[in-house]
Amino acid sequence: MILKSLGLPPFTPFFIIFSIIILSVIYGIYLQINGRAILNATRKLQGNLSNQTCREYIELLKSVKIPNKPEYWNTLRAGYQLVKEASNISPEIKNELKQTLLSRGVDRLR
Repeated sequence: MILKSLGLPPFTPFFIIFSIIILSVIYGIYLQINGRAILNATRKLQGNLSNQTCREYIELLKSVKIPNKPEYWNTLRAGYQLVKEASNISPEIKNELKQTLLSRGVDRLR
């Protein structure tokens, strides 16, 4: 009734389905952006491994949604292996990275 009094057309099934599709596309783009951020951060970590870049990596991982795709999970595991095997990274940062990854659902960390 309110929509009619305002001169707006009533909601139709088409409008609802169209809205769901648009929201799904937007969410997919959001996940793709987060996934690319993970890939880029891991590449950056590989090129310049220091305590500071590890802290930045951890902060990024805390702030993004990890897409549920093997590509991203494997990239995170590879980033962890890189940090774990580095001798110039403090044990506290290594542990913080491991805890962050585990809390975000990344398993099979060796």
